[in-house]
Amino acid sequence: MSDSMSSELLHLKAVLEDYKGDTLTARRDFLRADSAYTIKIQQVAQDSLMYGFARIEKALNLSLMQNDFRPLHEEIAFYERVHSSSINGIEQWKQITDKATYYRKLFE
Repeated sequence: MSDSMSSELLHLKAVLEDYKGDTLTARRDFLRADSAYTIKIQQVAQDSLMYGFARIEKALNLSLMQNDFRPLHEEIAFYERVHSSSINGIEQWKQITDKATYYRKLFE
């Protein structure tokens, strides 16, 4: 399995575990996903668009793990400053302040 795929699968696994209330297992998988995202970021460092997306993915993972969406909001703002544009549909992510809201939007 590629490192980029493993980061996304680990993140998804952690999200599902966290949503179902298995917070200890979810935290372990969020940490594993974080490490995999670090590898992914290094692999795509030469492609500024992929690099920006990978940093946003990592920030979302961290935000969910810590239930603090400031890292995600800061990463989105950084991406927009660097690329002088916004990502289509990103506005709704800027309004999420906790994982309960994120999960409600994701699963309902």
